[in-house]
Amino acid sequence: MATHISCPNCASTDLLSVALAPKDRPMQFHTCRHCEQRWWEDIAEGADVGLDVVIAELSS
Repeated sequence: MATHISCPNCASTDLLSVALAPKDRPMQFHTCRHCEQRWWEDIAEGADVGLDVVIAELSS
């Protein structure tokens, strides 16, 4: 099932997304090909997560 998201900065849908699941916590990195906005999303909660949270999950 594909989800269609758009950039929170410019509303473009031309995104590159990469998913990973450290410690079974599914997260997705998005980058906009139009304006280069970047963000992480907690897939299970559907909420943005900060880079500090992603680094903590990957390093512990």
